[in-house]
Amino acid sequence: ADFANFKKLGLLDLSYNKISKLNALGEDVSFVQLYLDNNMIESFPVDEYGYFCGYDDMENFSVKYNKLTKFPNIFSANSLYTIKSVDFTGNDIRSFEGENETDENKKFKGIKVETLTLSQNYNLGKYPIALAKTNSLVSYIILRACGLTEVPSGSFTYRNSVDLVSLDLSYNKLTKL
Repeated sequence: ADFANFKKLGLLDLSYNKISKLNALGEDVSFVQLYLDNNMIESFPVDEYGYFCGYDDMENFSVKYNKLTKFPNIFSANSLYTIKSVDFTGNDIRSFEGENETDENKKFKGIKVETLTLSQNYNLGKYPIALAKTNSLVSYIILRACGLTEVPSGSFTYRNSVDLVSLDLSYNKLTKL
């Protein structure tokens, strides 16, 4: 479907379909709530400016139970606006897209969100230090049952770490913190 004509569509719910491929919508297409849960999405395309869609009005961005293996590089820690909730529960996220890139245009840009949920990404393994490296602003981080065995040094040593209010690391495999 071509959603480019819906510049300010408040709610789009495409949950429980068989969507496997998405088109980049660009910065001009903003949603307040976007639900793409229970599909077969493997990646998020971006336009030439790095946007999947606009985030100015975003409150909820949910992509639960899809087939993502990387946290997509579609947000920015430098955004003027804070998203209320971003939820990637139940995917197979193992890393963050662009976290090891040397090309500035492809590097992970971080995220500015109140609640980031990555629960049940059983193969994540390590706490996502990409959040610290990008000075991401996240108040609530929920990493329940992500197979975490390690929290890398420096994961909480960055300017915006003072905004972290709650960290849920339950049901992991951590032996030290």
